[in-house]
Amino acid sequence: MVNIRRSAKKVKEETKADIDYGFRVYKVDDSNMKDEFYALYKIYKDSELTSYVMDDTWKTGDYKKYIDTFKKEVKADYKLDKVVYCRMIEASNKEMVNFDCLL
Repeated sequence: MVNIRRSAKKVKEETKADIDYGFRVYKVDDSNMKDEFYALYKIYKDSELTSYVMDDTWKTGDYKKYIDTFKKEVKADYKLDKVVYCRMIEASNKEMVNFDCLL
């Protein structure tokens, strides 16, 4: 932000224009994007979006839900993040269910 302020000061000195040289910062956060993301996910399910859904499900700490989401959402032709599969194995172990995959 210091560089932005210096640049604005320099432009103001060089142009002598009397305008607002300020700036605003907008934060995009999970909390304000979740509804929009899931609306998009319903239309365009792909491996990248599915990896995000799986990560979001993992953060809840509900291993059974993670397993159910994996079985429901993951298609065989997806190239998912390896962490999705590692978490699936961990969740299966914690829930004491079999998980067979070729990693």
